Amino acid sequence: IFDTQDGLPRSLRTRCGCPGPARRLSFFGATNDRDLIVGGAWEGAGFVAKVSFIQAHQNNDFSQAAWRKLPYSLKSPATNPTRVPPLIDLAFCETRQFDWPAVVTVHEGTDAALVWSGLHQALAPKILKPPGDCGPVSAVAISVCGNYCVVGLESGALHRFNLQSQLHRGPIPQEREKIEPGRKAAKAAAKVALKAHRGRVCGVAITAGGQVVSAASHPSDCSLRLWGLMT
Repeated sequence: IFDTQDGLPRSLRTRCGCPGPARRLSFFGATNDRDLIVGGAWEGAGFVAKVSFIQAHQNNDFSQAAWRKLPYSLKSPATNPTRVPPLIDLAFCETRQFDWPAVVTVHEGTDAALVWSGLHQALAPKILKPPGDCGPVSAVAISVCGNYCVVGLESGALHRFNLQSQLHRGPIPQEREKIEPGRKAAKAAAKVALKAHRGRVCGVAITAGGQVVSAASHPSDCSLRLWGLMT
């Protein structure tokens, strides 16, 4: 409004739903049309927030207090010690938010996905980390039932997790057995690691029928691929 002596305008009322630019957003909550869940980056750190379409005082930035409790290996010297790294991808299952933390995010330079509670609007002291040294995580998806989570890696691998227990349930596709000649199969079975893509997984989704859809950004792997969630 223009009510100052110098004639310059001043802000009468402002409304801000999240602290910085959004990278991922989606309708969230039981009403499905009144709230947004937003993830993004601001000043070198990431955030997850809820934005209300009804009342501004219901906007909320999810707490990140549990970041201090997570493994030190997730944090680099350039990482803010009190804030998560900038967000890359976000997935959630709103039907399970009252049962267990059901919001999962992927952040720059981290080798594990972070888990958040939509009910308590806070980061949970839990992670979804593939076994071994697999490299940074780049994409994430959650099944419609809220029981399974699939994370994609920059190496091209896909891994499946149980979201309730955060336990690793194997790679996608499944490792195949390689039998060495001249030995018994029971003693000589060795697992051969397979990758879903040749390069960085840039997107992953899970259909209602239990199919995993993944895409990579590698120049020689520009295609969508379908995988069975349980096989």
